[in-house]
Amino acid sequence: MLNALQANGYLEPSGDKAFAVTQAGRAWFETLGIPVHKPSSRSSSKFARPCLDWTERRPHLAGTLGVSLYRRMLELGWVAPIAGTRAVRLTFKGKQELLKQLKLKFA
Repeated sequence: MLNALQANGYLEPSGDKAFAVTQAGRAWFETLGIPVHKPSSRSSSKFARPCLDWTERRPHLAGTLGVSLYRRMLELGWVAPIAGTRAVRLTFKGKQELLKQLKLKFA
């Protein structure tokens, strides 16, 4: 998903281990109901950054923006928690929406 956010021009690298939200990205996140405020220079790395997922061995979106996106995807029913674990599963609705909105394809 992080790659798709970058490929669609919603996030771009900004400094060391941080992302900036582009104008198009701000509009996309806000259509999902996630307000995006420009972070202060002190908190920018905590706002949107890559974090290596130990199971996938690929980075995911971490920081305040990553948490907000995860919570919103839960509210929208795009992901669902897997009982007894920290893992989540992508729902059918989530697959449909991510394909439509981010052109993200699944095997």
